[in-house]
Amino acid sequence: MKMEKYRTDFEMQIIVEFQDVEKAKKHFINSEWGNCFWKLDDLSDVAEMLSNSFYYSNDVHNYDGKTKKSTWIKFMEGFGSFERQDNYDSYKFTDKNNDCGDITIRYDMELDPTYTYNMDE
Repeated sequence: MKMEKYRTDFEMQIIVEFQDVEKAKKHFINSEWGNCFWKLDDLSDVAEMLSNSFYYSNDVHNYDGKTKKSTWIKFMEGFGSFERQDNYDSYKFTDKNNDCGDITIRYDMELDPTYTYNMDE
């Protein structure tokens, strides 16, 4: 009996949009936050960390008994909660003490296979 092993590479694109660049830089790069979790040199580093956390975070149902509002959120450790928007393809930062400006994250492309190859060759 012959065995073969294949490996498939995948690709996905996630967009992170900072609504207030100066506020985001001040919070994520030039404050204690910027040195507390990871060493971040610019907003592209922040976007990369947010994208990674976003991908690995699960949607969690959130019900507010006071407002009777039901939402879905992704909680990202070190960043906070992002609420799924009505269009279902984007999530918006929901922190009430918003020191970093509004941030929107969305999938630009679903996970797609890009290449498969035989690992035995």
